[in-house]
Amino acid sequence: KTWPNLTIFLEGIKDQIDEFNLAYDYFWYWEQNLTPRRLNQIIQTRGIVGMIILPVESSDTTIELDLSRYALATMGYSLKKPNIHRSARNFIGDISNALEMLRQRGFNKIGLVEPADIEERNNYFWSAGYYTFDLSAADSGHVPILRSSNYHRPELREQAYQEFSCWYREHKPEVVVGSNLHVLKFIERMGLKVPKDVAYFDLDLLEDDGKVDGLSLIHISEP
Repeated sequence: KTWPNLTIFLEGIKDQIDEFNLAYDYFWYWEQNLTPRRLNQIIQTRGIVGMIILPVESSDTTIELDLSRYALATMGYSLKKPNIHRSARNFIGDISNALEMLRQRGFNKIGLVEPADIEERNNYFWSAGYYTFDLSAADSGHVPILRSSNYHRPELREQAYQEFSCWYREHKPEVVVGSNLHVLKFIERMGLKVPKDVAYFDLDLLEDDGKVDGLSLIHISEP
């Protein structure tokens, strides 16, 4: 619920598994209150030989299972231990391309907003790409990154909005770069018009409907 991209990734995993005529099952390790011993028993009884471990909410998360007998893979950088094969988004490449495109459109004061805990889970790659670009652009109107409270969580959204509104009033970026449209809603709540008062660019578009400029996570495979 706090990670809206998950549904898209699960659908992609399922499509790949179906393509190879393999069987699969879901185990929600933390939600079902399964003990490691019980989960190991279930997995072994069902003859499971491989696992895809989905991203975890905290980089301190550990999985107390005997994983030595399985083929393993995970997604992203949130799971630190064990260190297994992983597929991950090209965070630095994506944000570098986005910033270059915004510069070509005439924007100099570009502000990045990202929840602090998600930045940590992503190994701070958004920040790395942003600061590298910022240093390489001689005429860049520097705007410090806002590492806000996690606006994906309803209980933290008001706090994140207050942090955003203070940051925006202080630095007045020409364009705000955020994710999953929550930041766009913050802009609108402040009474600002997009793109008249400030432009907005989304790094995690879940719907490529042309209404919001950004990077789409939707990929349609060619037959």
